Amino acid sequence: MNQMSRDVTAGAVGGLAGGIVLTGAMMAAERMGVEQPLPVKVERWVAYHAGADREALKRDPDAREQTIAYGGHLAASMALGAAFGAMQGRVDVSPTVSGLLFGLGVHAINLGLIGPALTITKKPWNKSPGTHAGQLAMHAVFGVVAALVARNIARRL
Repeated sequence: MNQMSRDVTAGAVGGLAGGIVLTGAMMAAERMGVEQPLPVKVERWVAYHAGADREALKRDPDAREQTIAYGGHLAASMALGAAFGAMQGRVDVSPTVSGLLFGLGVHAINLGLIGPALTITKKPWNKSPGTHAGQLAMHAVFGVVAALVARNIARRL
């Protein structure tokens, strides 16, 4: 396995680890009655645009829908982690710093640009400060966990 393959593989595993932490936090928040989690919003946006029954999309998500939504979130975390792994091996920065920047970058792109452009999420300045701070913090944790795990895995490959 060449160095790039090792970096991408390690990044994917790191992304999965970070995604598990982030997904777990979102699932806990959902159970506490906090707003509908982003993976469910994304899954419903896709279903709506694919012609799903509009009335069904108004109901609370069932276990099947949540599995699809959170599974998609973990797959996206792995893909982003793989891209991060490909870049991290080329930069001489601590994994804590690179992971923090990675997590905040993912937040900015997904929740600051793509989500609002597709009307899946509110624009950051239209969210409550607490919601925005919580999302920023969780994506920062996602990035740092992804980077630290990726660094550890890369050393073992």
